[in-house]
This record gives sequence, structure tokens and C-alpha cells, in this order.
Amino acid sequence: MPVPTFLVIGAMKSGTSSLHDYLGQHPDVFTTRRKELDFFCRKYQRGLPWYEAQFARAADSKAAGESSPNYLKAHIWPRTAARIHHVVPDAKLICVLRNPIDRTLSNYLHDVRRGREKGSFSEQLATDSKILMTSRYAWQLERYLALFDPAQITLVGTERLAREPQQVLTHLFRFIGVDDGVAVDTARRSNVTASRLAASGRTVPDDPALVIDDNGISLTDTMRARLAEIFAPDVARLSELWPDAPRWDLA
Repeated sequence: MPVPTFLVIGAMKSGTSSLHDYLGQHPDVFTTRRKELDFFCRKYQRGLPWYEAQFARAADSKAAGESSPNYLKAHIWPRTAARIHHVVPDAKLICVLRNPIDRTLSNYLHDVRRGREKGSFSEQLATDSKILMTSRYAWQLERYLALFDPAQITLVGTERLAREPQQVLTHLFRFIGVDDGVAVDTARRSNVTASRLAASGRTVPDDPALVIDDNGISLTDTMRARLAEIFAPDVARLSELWPDAPRWDLA
């Protein structure tokens, strides 16, 4: 098995780390030790032999995959979907989608923790639309639908993955072609932004759009309403493309 049979393509800050861990617990599933290979976006120049080498130990597995949320960033790497289709046209694609408002805030906090973002949340939205574009799921996924059979793509809601992990995994195991009766340990969680932000020692810039208290960091009602208006058309389009797509209350 020189190349993957499935890919978790995103979205960033939506639970891909936890899902990568869960899938890898299945005895018939191989997942790469390094979760984010980013081959089809940032590292394509390394060549197919390098990519195949990441799956060298997958020969005895019924399914093999990797998880790179950057594959759902067409505004930065517009050729990703085409590259995936060229190399693994029969691969199954798994997309974990979180409420776009919550994902956008989490993305911002992630950038603050990494030292990539010095400005406030409001300033970031006004000057850089990258985190907004990452949350436009329908716009992103239409590039994949233009190349892949819809039956090769499945959408998973982050909220449902947290609420009903075993039910979601039963569906995903069946989707990638392995025994769907295997139970995995879903008690552990990966990459929790709030705790990692605190551990980093970085602070969030003052911003009237954010509420910072003992319960954590959240958006004001006014900012949530603004983002709901921004994302509503894309969420509606997602439901048109996938009638069973995750649904969120953007209010």
C-alpha cells in the first residue's frame, strides 16, 4: 500500500488531531506518526517517493491515511484538491467541520499562541480574511466536488464527534472499509487551544469583541451576530451540497 486510502482534509481547529488519534487505534488502520504531512500543499516539491515512504509500514493494513487540515485552505493552496486527485483519485476524504464562528475564534487564538498574530480579533478580521476563508466550508469543498465522486467524501460535525464519538467512528470505519465494530478510547482529547494558550504565556490583545473571564475567551453577542451574517450564505450552500451536512445555530 504505497499511498493512502483515505485523507482527513480538515478543517483546522475542528478536531482533526483527536480524530487522527481515534482512527489510528483501529487494528486494521494505519495512520502516519506525523499527523500533518502537508504533502499536497506545502511539501509537494519533496516528490511522491518521500510521500510513499511515510506509508512504508502500512503494507499489512486494510486502510491507511494521514490528516492535514491545510488541505482545506484553497485560498492559500489552490492546487491541493487537484494534486490529491492526481495521486490518489480513489481515496476517501473525511472532512471534520466545526461551527464556523467557533472555528474562526479558535484559529485566531491558535495564531496568538504561536506568536503569529499580534493584533486584536477585530483588527485581524478587518485586515486579513484568511481565517474567515478557512471557515467557508462550502466554498472550499466545491473544489473537491469538481474532481471527486460525492460518495468519496464524508462530512463529520465536530460537535457530534465530541458528543457521540463512537457512533461517528462506526460510520467512518465503515466509510474507509474496515470493521466498524471496533471500540476505541475516545476519552482523551488532543490539541485543546485554551489550555495551550495559557501554557504559552501569551495574552490576547484587548478587544471589545471578546469576553475574557473565568470561563475562558468568547465572542460578544454583537461579534457573533456579525460573523453569523458573514457565514450564513456558505452554511446554506453546504446544506445544498450535502443534505446531511452538520447544522449549526449561528445565532
